[in-house]
Amino acid sequence: MFLHVEVDKIDAGVTNDLAVVTYLVQDSLIAMQLMSDLSDNPDYHHRDIVRDCLDGRAFGRTLTAADMGDNGKYYVNYSYHLPAAYEPENAHVVIFVMDKVTQEIYQVIKQDF
Repeated sequence: MFLHVEVDKIDAGVTNDLAVVTYLVQDSLIAMQLMSDLSDNPDYHHRDIVRDCLDGRAFGRTLTAADMGDNGKYYVNYSYHLPAAYEPENAHVVIFVMDKVTQEIYQVIKQDF
């Protein structure tokens, strides 16, 4: 898959470094779960399971001047091979921009395959 991310920093008051973070998320999985009463539930329905970072950076890629286009927006491109263990119909990518100092998240996008 190829993912093109465009970041438009609209608040000039944000002066800390920003990072773009990209996660592969599996929508659902039925599997064993240890319950709060310590019993096993073999048919538990797990939801939104983070499976990977598209670029291997769990806390994101810091945006730099090299990522900035002539129009003042940041551009980051990813290419990623979906592992055979995951079905595109049961997965999505979550992309978000966060402040590297405060860890405040400014924008989140969920992108289905």
